[in-house]
Amino acid sequence: MRAQIYYIFTFYNLLFIFFIFLNPDTKSTGYELIGSLYIKTTVVMKKILPTLLIMLTLFGCQDNILSNSPVLRGLQNGDFVWRSSYSTVVVDASTGLTISGTDDTGTLTLQVPTVALGTFVLGADATALITYSVGNTTYSTKNNGNASIVYLGDGAITIDELDSVNGTVTGSFYFNAYTADGERGINFSEGIIYKLPVSEGAL
Repeated sequence: MRAQIYYIFTFYNLLFIFFIFLNPDTKSTGYELIGSLYIKTTVVMKKILPTLLIMLTLFGCQDNILSNSPVLRGLQNGDFVWRSSYSTVVVDASTGLTISGTDDTGTLTLQVPTVALGTFVLGADATALITYSVGNTTYSTKNNGNASIVYLGDGAITIDELDSVNGTVTGSFYFNAYTADGERGINFSEGIIYKLPVSEGAL
């Protein structure tokens, strides 16, 4: 993308210089412009590229979410984008909201105690809960790690939208979870819940 922007900018500069050379009275000006073209192009690109790249990244992320609606996904351990291939949302007046998703290897389950908007804190004493299961191994935000006192099961689930008309749930999450013996842990960040349809119950 950076190369395309550079070529477009350079093309219009060269086109401008070409028209200057068509006029004998301005030919010397054309030589001066050619000499300074590289410097000017480099300076301008350094100024505009950061802004353009940020804008492209933001629009790209938004388009990616919208084009993959509905979605349940998160960044696992900072280097792997986990995405559910199948998900369910269960609404129950007594137990709250349960969101589950699975891919080819693991199952992610998020539970909040009430069907309501807001942020629900995770941890050993919290009523909200996230578990991630891979085979016979289950990580839970109720568990803490053994390596250090800072290795705690924690995080949060935020419910941003409960669309009763379309029957969908939107929100976000992040967490640290550990096995029951505290020997192994897993981290999810940048978790997205986007317009997941309710499969059981009603909002």
